[in-house]
Amino acid sequence: MAEPMVVIVERDRLGRPVQAETFAPGDPLPEWAEEHVPEREVQAKDPREETKTAEYCGGPWYKLPTGEKVRGKDAVREAGYTVE
Repeated sequence: MAEPMVVIVERDRLGRPVQAETFAPGDPLPEWAEEHVPEREVQAKDPREETKTAEYCGGPWYKLPTGEKVRGKDAVREAGYTVE
């Protein structure tokens, strides 16, 4: 599989290519390219690492993180969540 590359093309006001360069990820970009590359947003935490626990509502009822109420621990597990 080919290595991922970043290609940046500078265009004039009519949209014609003026300058193009290829960079490997992590390479520093030249000044002319930095103004054309948007800033990346970094997630603070991975949502896949969050626990998927149902909230106990009393009796046999549990409230799922989606807001749905289900009856019984088996229904919670079938929905893909854990019971405390």
